Amino acid sequence: MKVIKYPSRDDWEQIIARQAFDNSHLFELVESVLEDVKINGDKAVAAYAEKFDKAVLKHFAVASEEVDEAELLISEALKSAISLAANNIETFHRSQQIVPQKIETSPGVVCWQKAV
Repeated sequence: MKVIKYPSRDDWEQIIARQAFDNSHLFELVESVLEDVKINGDKAVAAYAEKFDKAVLKHFAVASEEVDEAELLISEALKSAISLAANNIETFHRSQQIVPQKIETSPGVVCWQKAV
């Protein structure tokens, strides 16, 4: 973190300017990864785990004992907060669902709403 004390007004615009990050290549990268996983399944997942995370995966399933052990490490307060957040997110997004309804406004003319 860079600490700037008492900058002159002339420097304010430069200080608050966001750094530009060219992420245009990311869409193509993610698209190719997803397509590879779609075609090659677990083999591709293992390859990307090694490439991006430096993790060599032999098994994808987590043993139920490991899940039980991990659950004991999480506080009740955190579990409650996660549950509340999940419920809020689900409630919010459920309210946005549009039930497709086609309406024939006149003979041969059918209209509908589509969310994109």
